[in-house]
Amino acid sequence: MDTRQWFDEGTYSDLTVKLSDGAEIKVQKIIVCRANEYFNKLCGPDSRFAVSSADSIMNEYHANSATLQENKQKTIELKEDDPTALRNVLRSIYKLPMVADKTGKENWRVSLNLHQTADKYLESNLSQAALENFRFHALGATNSDTVFDINEAINGEMAHDEDLVNFGEKLRKDNLGILLKNDRYRAQLDKGGKEAVWQQLDELIFGADLKKKRYWLCDTHCRSMFQEPSTGADEETTDRCPVCKCSSRGYSYGSEQHQERTAWLPK
Repeated sequence: MDTRQWFDEGTYSDLTVKLSDGAEIKVQKIIVCRANEYFNKLCGPDSRFAVSSADSIMNEYHANSATLQENKQKTIELKEDDPTALRNVLRSIYKLPMVADKTGKENWRVSLNLHQTADKYLESNLSQAALENFRFHALGATNSDTVFDINEAINGEMAHDEDLVNFGEKLRKDNLGILLKNDRYRAQLDKGGKEAVWQQLDELIFGADLKKKRYWLCDTHCRSMFQEPSTGADEETTDRCPVCKCSSRGYSYGSEQHQERTAWLPK
């Protein structure tokens, strides 16, 4: 059945979806509940409207009545979702093309909102397509503020998605040169202390494929550096000062003779 003509058509609708921007969309339960598992559980024949912190339901009970009467128009308010993204989820159920947000442009933010909302409403194909669009827009970002905002969104909103977090980390490293000139990124580095700043500079100079190494600076003997004694079979063992051959094993780390230093070196 071609459902496109029935989208937001009030004559035969028996369900109204109210978006967070106040807009209302008229739909038919027989269409949305048969096509979508989320809506089937929310307002299908075996369900009841219930108030939740995420999706408050409007008009769920008439005065002194335990259930809504079937001949009354039901309204659900889904105020936790981005309105453009939710509108496109509903349009997808009706096999309609996507619409742009109020800016008229598709960008990384629009795509990420749609990915999150489609995933919530169990529209997996739409969610995956939106994710690919998000990656496309993110990889094309050249402005430091845009790259910073993308990483903030990934680490804040999508921290549960390991693949996307790894994508964001690679994006950060690939754009480290411009990020180091960004005031907000610099402010973040300041919170991490000197070590965070030097790590960023090492990444910029040597590339992203680095590992952390601890060294012990011999102040007494020619200010030579030698590595902490090995604790694993695959680690390099250099526990003697290369000049005077004094052993780090004979001193207490952090003493005047030996002071710990950290460096980020290529793997």
